[in-house]
Amino acid sequence: MRIGIDIHTIDGPYQGTVSLWNNLICELPSDNEYVLYSFNPQNSKALFSANHFSHYRIPIKQPITRIQCVFPLMVFRDKCDVLHMNYYGPLKGVSSLVLSIPDVIYLDFPEFTPRFRRLQFSFLAKSSAKAAKEIITISNYSKERIKNHFEINDEKIHVVPVSIGSSWLYPNENGIENNWSEIRTRLPKRYLLTVGRLDPRKNIPLVARVTKKLKK
Repeated sequence: MRIGIDIHTIDGPYQGTVSLWNNLICELPSDNEYVLYSFNPQNSKALFSANHFSHYRIPIKQPITRIQCVFPLMVFRDKCDVLHMNYYGPLKGVSSLVLSIPDVIYLDFPEFTPRFRRLQFSFLAKSSAKAAKEIITISNYSKERIKNHFEINDEKIHVVPVSIGSSWLYPNENGIENNWSEIRTRLPKRYLLTVGRLDPRKNIPLVARVTKKLKK
């Protein structure tokens, strides 16, 4: 089988899907062929160099044009049997679409998402979910939220729990020490570390308020 995978997030800031691709792609069974689509094929080839991977450049970054027009043409050109994408995909032109939808935060907590992006996601994700052959999500809770928001049958949604890479099980002590030596002089004796992007939905102000109370 020849499987196309949209991994364009790997060229951007580090986030959950970047961690997903870094840890998952190398474990994909070699009896299939995988067409990896990114903005920088040289970078993805350096990361995933096995013979069962092909690397192609996504020529347009504008999301709607890229997903609805360019991907169907690339899938046809590259003779992919399946296309795997995140959150939403082409509504036409792809016979076997598989979607990964980790969550529907933009619908459950609309106040944390810009209005245009919320409308874009809600329409395209719902239409894509109905057009997809299968949907993958990370928990039973997310499955229920997807089912309720998009009116999708249970049988179409598959829960695949996330896992962590081996580097989390065997920390690089030298790497930790090198990074720590760069920042230790800039930190107070007591501090609180919170991991996440500076994003409204991460609720950093609440962390700051709790920290202030704990300090007392």
